[in-house]
Amino acid sequence: MKILTIFFILSTFLYASIIDDASLYREAVKYRTAKQYDKALKILRPLAKKGYDKVQYDLALLYEQGLGVPKDTNASLYWLQKAAKNHNRDALNFLAQKYYNGWGVDVNKSKAKELLLESKEDNSTTAKLLLERYHLNE
Repeated sequence: MKILTIFFILSTFLYASIIDDASLYREAVKYRTAKQYDKALKILRPLAKKGYDKVQYDLALLYEQGLGVPKDTNASLYWLQKAAKNHNRDALNFLAQKYYNGWGVDVNKSKAKELLLESKEDNSTTAKLLLERYHLNE
C-alpha cells in the first residue's frame, strides 16, 4: 500500500510539472509571436534542457535565424540534433536538408537519407517529398 501511495504522489507531481511546462511553453510562443524574443528565450532554454523536442526545435530556429540572440549555427545545430534524437520530425527534416545541402555542416547525403527515413517512419509527408526530391529513395 505504501508503494502505491508513493507512486501516486510522485506521478501527481510529475503530471503537475508537465502541465506547468505546457503552460510556460504557450507563454513562450506568445512572446515569440509578439517578437519579444528575449522573454521567449528565458522560458525556452530551461524547457529545452528538460528534453522537450518541440521546444528544442523552436530554440534551434531562434539560433538559426538570430532572433533574440546572435545568429549561431553551432547552437542551432546542437538543438536540432537534440530534437532529432527525441524524434522531432521537423528537426529530422531540417537537419537532413542541412546535411544534404551542406548548410553549416559537411555534405553527407547518407546522413540526410538516414534522418529522412526516420522521419518518414513517423509518417512525415515532408520527409517523403524530400526523399523523392533528393532522389534518395533508391
